[in-house]
Amino acid sequence: ANQKLRREISQREEFQEKIQQQKEFLETVLESLSYPFYVIDVNDYTVKLANSAARSKSVTTDSTCFAAFHGRREPCETGRHECPIEEVKRTKKAVIMEHLRKDKNGDARYVEVHGYPIFDSRGNVVQMIKHLIEITDRKRAEDEIKRREQYLLGLNDAAQTLLIPRSLVPFQEFIDKIGPAANASRAYVFINRRGSDGELIASRKAEWCADGIDPTIDNPLPQDLSYKEDLPRWGEALARGKGINSLAADFPERERELFKPYAIRAALTIPIMIENEFVGFIGFDNCVSDREWDKTEETFLRAAANDLAQAISRARSEEKVLASLK
Repeated sequence: ANQKLRREISQREEFQEKIQQQKEFLETVLESLSYPFYVIDVNDYTVKLANSAARSKSVTTDSTCFAAFHGRREPCETGRHECPIEEVKRTKKAVIMEHLRKDKNGDARYVEVHGYPIFDSRGNVVQMIKHLIEITDRKRAEDEIKRREQYLLGLNDAAQTLLIPRSLVPFQEFIDKIGPAANASRAYVFINRRGSDGELIASRKAEWCADGIDPTIDNPLPQDLSYKEDLPRWGEALARGKGINSLAADFPERERELFKPYAIRAALTIPIMIENEFVGFIGFDNCVSDREWDKTEETFLRAAANDLAQAISRARSEEKVLASLK
């Protein structure tokens, strides 16, 4: 009997040792994950298990997911973003979602949320495995690719518009293509002319506005602009082939007052040059945020300005030919 008891005790100890080994192995696996990993009770939303990557974000066991992740006192409302727990409970399937969150500095961060159901013996979802993967860099790279594709498509469409044979340069059709591609609130074309006193004047030829943005083309103030009186800084820079890319807050006072009625928060202006002759400019306004156009965007839009310059040059040549035949 004693021998049988010792054997049972030995077997029990071996079994407990295996359980402890499995537990340690599981903990080692979870701790090796560089991203936060949780097990959450789907009924009361409490965190039942969290690795060190999760605990480093102040998530502890028995804290609720809505308090730990979103700083809320009650379960998250649907609408702002989908709740993976509710989706797993509804479908009884694994889910992958993207959430946009703010870090401690208030900067936007994208995370990919993975949720996997854990079932009881009757097939009910009782817990959910959740892990988060930081994907901000990936999202930014994807957005950059989409942005480049958008620019290239817009540039191609605008260039095709300019290649169609016609007697007049299609300024409006051109800006209708390039404005949306530039993610602008407003885009326009100004062509230079000489006033009665010989002064260089910029005359607006076409304008495009995004939905919800007020047009300015019918306002007499910006229809014709004097480089000497209204935009001396622009005239000097553009005549040298240089663009102007700036926040409106950084404009000189005269320019801020001039453009204040049009809610411009940032502007990009690119000269139209024909054999070193400054003939006008294309401009882009941002009326919804203080975001300037970056160097890559400016390069794309300079290409569009060059395409427009070539179209103007062709139109001038055709006018000379027709004039010589009269």
